[in-house]
Amino acid sequence: MTKRSVLHIIRSLDQVMSLILFPIMFMLLNRYVLGGAIDTGDVSYANYLFAGILIQTLAFGANYTTINLAVDMKEGIVDRFRSLPMSGISAIIGHIAADLVRNIISGIIIILVGFAVGFRPNASVVEWMYVIGLALLFTLRSRGCRRSWGCSSRVLRPAQWWALC
Repeated sequence: MTKRSVLHIIRSLDQVMSLILFPIMFMLLNRYVLGGAIDTGDVSYANYLFAGILIQTLAFGANYTTINLAVDMKEGIVDRFRSLPMSGISAIIGHIAADLVRNIISGIIIILVGFAVGFRPNASVVEWMYVIGLALLFTLRSRGCRRSWGCSSRVLRPAQWWALC
C-alpha cells in the first residue's frame, strides 16, 4: 500500500510541485523578501527562519493524508481493499508511510536550500538526531489526526478544510 501511495505522489503534478517548490518558495520568500522585518538579536535570520519553515512544511504536508484518504473513501477503493485478504489498516498505514517519505524529501530540500541561503547550524550530531526524531514524531502524530478526518469524510471539500485545522 505504501508503494501505491508513493506512486500517487509521483503521478500527481500538484503533489510533486508542493513537494519540491513549496519548501524552496517559502524559504526564499521569507529569507529575502521578509528577511529584515524581524530583529533576531545575535541569531542569524537564516538560522531563526529554518525551524519555522521546516515545521510549516511538515504541517502542510499533512493535508495530503486527509485528502488522499477522503478520495480513496469516495472512490470506493477502500471497499475493494476490504474484499481482499489483507489487513484493514494497511491502506491507512500506506498513506501515512508515503507521507513520511514525502516529508523526508521535503526536509532534505529545506536543509539544502537553508544552507544555500545562509543557515549555519551549531548543533552536534546527537542534537541533529533529536531534531530529526522530533520532526518524524511530529509528522507521524499530525498524520494520525489527519487520518481520522480523511476516513470520516466521504466528500472531498470538507476533507480539504479539515486538513487545514
